[in-house]
Amino acid sequence: MGWVRWLFFWLALAVLAAWAWPQPSVQRLRYPLLFREVVLRESKRAQLPPSLVAAVILQESEFHPAACSSVGARGLMQLMPETAEWIHQSLESREGKPDLLEPTTNVRLGSTYLNYLRDRFGSDPVAILAAYNAGPQQTEDWMAHVQGDDFRVSDIPFAETRCYVEAVLNSERMYRELYPELRTTYHE
Repeated sequence: MGWVRWLFFWLALAVLAAWAWPQPSVQRLRYPLLFREVVLRESKRAQLPPSLVAAVILQESEFHPAACSSVGARGLMQLMPETAEWIHQSLESREGKPDLLEPTTNVRLGSTYLNYLRDRFGSDPVAILAAYNAGPQQTEDWMAHVQGDDFRVSDIPFAETRCYVEAVLNSERMYRELYPELRTTYHE
């Protein structure tokens, strides 16, 4: 039975090393970039940093295009069907219902929504990401209670949204470090 413990120990050590090892080739396992061309094309179209779009996808679905949440969010960027239909019809002036499990459609709609939130919240990344996670009205309510102009992660009263914003901001930084093609900024 002793050899099983050693095997488990070495396996656990290997997993820990892969998770924590700072080399880019190992870090890319933790921060994958699937659907690269879709991310680059749709972020450019929406005038968003591609690193931000990739970070949102990682946090929302871990790049699983058929992801469906318990509350009904769908696809790579985990859009609620009602929100996606509103984006599709109101922001993009398209007819019909979008296919949220189709990667290009989902990333297009999610990027369009992030662009809308950026315009609504004045390029404040904390507010944009809080609104993507908890909704724009909820975020505006939180911002109304903040002293001064700076809306910080610590101003978000919901732990889930605070963690979400911190995770996406961290992932966005890592994507910029690991993938030079994602360092482009289209909107200043």
